[in-house]
Amino acid sequence: MKNYDIAIIGSGPGGYVAALRAAHLQKSVCLIERGRIGGTCLNRGCIPTKAYAASRDVLHTVRGAADFGIDVSTAGVDFQRIFARKNQIVKDVRTTVTRLVRGSGIDIIKGSGRLVDENRVSVEAKDGAMTDVRAEHIIIATGSRPQILPFLKVDHESVLTSGDLLKLDTLPEDIVIIGGGIIGCEFASIFNAFGVKITIVELAESILPTIDRQLANIVRRRFKRDGIRVMTGTKVTGVNVTGDTVTLSIDNGDDISAAKALVSVGRAPNTKGIGIDEVGIRLDNGKVVVDDCGRTGVGGIFAIGDVTAGPMLAHKASYDAINAVHSAFGIAPHTVPHSSIPSVVFTSPEIASVGVSEAEAKELSIDYTCGRFSYAASSKALCMNKTEGLIKIVAKKDSGVIIGAAICGARASDMIYGLGVAIDNERRAKDVYKTVFAHPTLCEGIKEALEGIDGMAVHKIVKQR
Repeated sequence: MKNYDIAIIGSGPGGYVAALRAAHLQKSVCLIERGRIGGTCLNRGCIPTKAYAASRDVLHTVRGAADFGIDVSTAGVDFQRIFARKNQIVKDVRTTVTRLVRGSGIDIIKGSGRLVDENRVSVEAKDGAMTDVRAEHIIIATGSRPQILPFLKVDHESVLTSGDLLKLDTLPEDIVIIGGGIIGCEFASIFNAFGVKITIVELAESILPTIDRQLANIVRRRFKRDGIRVMTGTKVTGVNVTGDTVTLSIDNGDDISAAKALVSVGRAPNTKGIGIDEVGIRLDNGKVVVDDCGRTGVGGIFAIGDVTAGPMLAHKASYDAINAVHSAFGIAPHTVPHSSIPSVVFTSPEIASVGVSEAEAKELSIDYTCGRFSYAASSKALCMNKTEGLIKIVAKKDSGVIIGAAICGARASDMIYGLGVAIDNERRAKDVYKTVFAHPTLCEGIKEALEGIDGMAVHKIVKQR
C-alpha cells in the first residue's frame, strides 16, 4: 500500500489544482484519474469549445472586414482544419498540465478510485489491476457528466451529448438543441457560424433562464438575426431516430427533424460508484454536503467542484481546490459566497455576470439601484464595430456598495473580474469610478455604469433645472 499526505480522485481543474497546491506545500501527493488528465473542462468542455468559439469570432471578423475598409475574398469554413486545431490545442494544454503535475513530484495513478474508509482509496485500472492508496487527507474531485432525461435515449451517434458533438469531424446539415441554457446557446452560436442550421427548444420562457433577462434578450435578438430558430416555453416529449434523421416530438403536437440532436439540459455530479455511501458521506440532491472549506465531516475527506453545491464551473472547482488543501494543512482559507464567482456565456456576443442580479435583488427585497451603459455609446466599441451590448451594475441604494454586475458584449469575459474584486471586497461604486480608466477602452463603460449609480455619469445628457 502506498502512503501519501493527500490523495485526490479526479484530475480536472479542481483535482489537478489541488494536487499542485499540495505539492507547493511540500506534501506527498497522488492524483487518481481513470481518463485523461484535465477532466471534462480540458478534454470535452471549456477548452475545445472555446477553440471553436475563437474560430467563430475570426470568421465573424473576416466576414465583416468590408466595414473596416478591408477587402478580402469570401470567407469559407474548412471544418477539418478547425477540428484539427481544436484537437491540437487540447493536446497542447493537456501536455502542459501533465508536465506540471509530473514535474512537481506528484504520482499519477491511472484507474477508477473508490473510497474504502476515511484514509484509504482503492484504485482499479482498466485491466482490472488493483492499487491501494492510503492518505491522511482525501479530496473527491470527480466532476460531473451530461444530464440525461429518461425519455431521451442518447445513442451518441444521432442523439448526442456535448462531448459527442465535439467529436464530430464533419458538419451536419442541421442540429436541434434540446435546452437553451449556457452550453446549448454556446454550441448554437458556434455551429450556426459554421453554416449549420440550428433550432433551440427550451422549456423555460427564455433562453439562458439563469441570466439577467435584459442581457439574455440581446443574445436572443442576435440569434434571430443570424437565423437561429428559438422555441421557448416548449417541451420535448419524445425522440425518434430513423436512418439519418432525428425527429423530436414537442408538446404542441408538432415534430422537429434534423440530422443531429444535442441534449443539453444540464449536468449531474459524478458521485456514484466511488464509495460515498460506504464511508458515510452525506448527499443532498446527489451532491456531497460540505462546509465552506470542502470538509465532508468524515475524517480527512474533502469534496470540491461539481460534486458539491454551487455553480458547476471550472474556476469554482479550482477555487474550492485551494481552500480544501489550505484547510487540510492548517492554512486559513479565503472563502467567498457562490454569488461572487463569475459566470461567462461564450456566445456572440458574450455574457459575463457576477454577484446578485437585478431580478435577485428584487426577490431578496434589497433596496437597490442600477447603473447602465450601452456599448453603442462606447467610442472603442464603435472603432471595433462591436456596438451590440450593455453593461449593468447593481448596488445598494443607501450605501452604494456594489452587489452585482452583468456585461453583454465584446470581451465581457475579460472585463468581469474587476467587478468581482469590487463585490468580494464590498467596494462602493464611487470607490471604483474614481479610478482613472484608460481611453479609449471598453472598460470605460464600467466606469460610466458605476457613475450612473450615483447619477454622475459624464457621457449622459443632464437636464438643467
